[in-house]
Amino acid sequence: MKSMVSSVLRSFLALIALLVLCPPSEAVVLDRIVAKVNDEAITWLELYEAMERELAPKLKGLDEEARREALASAEAGFLDSMIVHRLQIQEAAKQDIFVSEQEVESTIDNIRTKYGMGLDEFRKAVEDSGSDWYYYRQNLREQIVISKLVDKEVKSRLEAQETEESGHEAGYHLKQIFIKAGEDEDEVRRKVKAVYDALESGSGFDVVAMSMSEGPNAPAGGDLGVVDESSLSEAMRQALRGVAPGEVASPVMSGAGVHILKVESRVGGQGMEAKFQEAFEQWLKGLRDRARVNINL
Repeated sequence: MKSMVSSVLRSFLALIALLVLCPPSEAVVLDRIVAKVNDEAITWLELYEAMERELAPKLKGLDEEARREALASAEAGFLDSMIVHRLQIQEAAKQDIFVSEQEVESTIDNIRTKYGMGLDEFRKAVEDSGSDWYYYRQNLREQIVISKLVDKEVKSRLEAQETEESGHEAGYHLKQIFIKAGEDEDEVRRKVKAVYDALESGSGFDVVAMSMSEGPNAPAGGDLGVVDESSLSEAMRQALRGVAPGEVASPVMSGAGVHILKVESRVGGQGMEAKFQEAFEQWLKGLRDRARVNINL
């Protein structure tokens, strides 16, 4: 309830800011509709709030005239991003794609575990950055929904096509550092943070795996060999999405513990990232072409 009240208060303060920053002749149209995406409206206030959140570091310290100019120059780009976002959320709703509270909590746990933070500490860090906790959770939920939609509509179809063309299933050559789950969550977080600290300091993944991993593959530098993508959990597939060969993914939590995965190589479908980006852009274009979008900026 407190988060919702905070969100409403932020909206009210944003409106007051607009009244202060804009000439009196403009104030009467501040909350007008700037775009309609199918039957859903995007208002000027929504657009303003989005720009305020994203441009906060750049806007800080600017005088009123410079601030107005910065916001005005960003309007078109931000509105386009909001339209694309809204189209994807609408499409996900049509396909009954949803995200449970457990999925949101699990994603937050994965993020904060990576940085070795407790929940209260992580929440404070989010709020100290200028983001409302309710907004942060809602935005995270929508990003997961969109990720599921894109996986279904773009990634899975592209991988099926690649599998058919290459003659074998797409997958990864993976290495893993595994930290067992325990009753002492702080100790688990400490171990995970120590792993990432060691990796960021330049230690090789194999060396860190042999010294810190609690999995059966530790003596082999955590080498899991080639793993078919279909055999991975949904959380692992999400974590590996967009991770290039040689990179380490964000930690994935399971009932057994924390999995820290490194992609050695992709198997099947070389150049998948470029192909995915092309397929994704074509899919977005089709989504927009089929929609009714009216802009009144």
